[in-house]
Amino acid sequence: MKTSTKRAVRVDHIDWRHPGVRISNAMYLMQTTDLSVTQVACDVGFVDMLTFEREFKKYTLMTPKEFKARSTPD
Repeated sequence: MKTSTKRAVRVDHIDWRHPGVRISNAMYLMQTTDLSVTQVACDVGFVDMLTFEREFKKYTLMTPKEFKARSTPD
C-alpha cells in the first residue's frame, strides 16, 4: 500500500488482519478518490479480486462496483 494512502486512511499495520477494517478503508477510498476498484483492493491489502468482492459484499450487501457507482456524484 502506498504511504500516502496509508496516511489518508490512518490505519496501523495491525488493523490489516481484520477484513471489516480493510473494507471500511476501501469504502473511504472509493468515496474520496478516483482510484479504480482494483487499485483500491490492492491498496487495502487484498491480492485476489474475488476475495475482495466476496468480503466487500458480505459487509456492505453490494459489490464494490455498485458501491463506487452510488458513491460517485453524477
